[in-house]
Amino acid sequence: MFDPGKVDRGFVLDTKSQFGLVVLTDRNLLHTEKALAKLIIGCVKARNMHTLSIFFIKLCKEDLNGISPLEVIDVCIQMGWLHAAHDILDDLESAGMPVSISSYISLLRAYEKQSKTEEFNGLLQQIQKIASTMDDIHTNSSFTINNIANIVTDERSLNNSTLVAALVEEIGHYNPGDHLTLEFNNSILFFSKAKMMEDALCTCKRMGEQNIRLTSHTFGHILCG
Repeated sequence: MFDPGKVDRGFVLDTKSQFGLVVLTDRNLLHTEKALAKLIIGCVKARNMHTLSIFFIKLCKEDLNGISPLEVIDVCIQMGWLHAAHDILDDLESAGMPVSISSYISLLRAYEKQSKTEEFNGLLQQIQKIASTMDDIHTNSSFTINNIANIVTDERSLNNSTLVAALVEEIGHYNPGDHLTLEFNNSILFFSKAKMMEDALCTCKRMGEQNIRLTSHTFGHILCG
């Protein structure tokens, strides 16, 4: 596992060996869309959108170059990952991050197109609850939950971004076993660092029993233990 806090100042990273995951820009290492695509797909498959939200919220708060949380929501909607988009919206709300009404309406209409009635009605109620606090929407005494979509005038169109193309490409190469391999390797690393080698070897044996391929990291963790 890579811990940036423990890296020496003289550490040199060969960006050419990182398989297109990082690029060197203005003497800074930045993630590529391929790396973002891998991260998004991994979180979606693992149903761990909160981790993804935290990552993008931190990027936004620290004003780092990269994709914004709202763009990730748009991309998830375009890919049909509506529940993932909804989870990120909820996380942004909880973090006090500004969210455009357009993001809600885009998701609302996607729910409608997929005939997800329960989710559609739930999101309508959520929008009505927060609408009065939004800067880009103005309501009046005749406002009702049924006409909210009609009073939005600045809906942002969903763009076919290059990130969508990267996601489509990565899905074609996605191997669901990779996630299990990472989990097992992390467990083996934990046991090895704790000098619990019997448990580490048992975990390694379980990988073989489940036909999960042992990697160089697997053997490295055991040898270092």
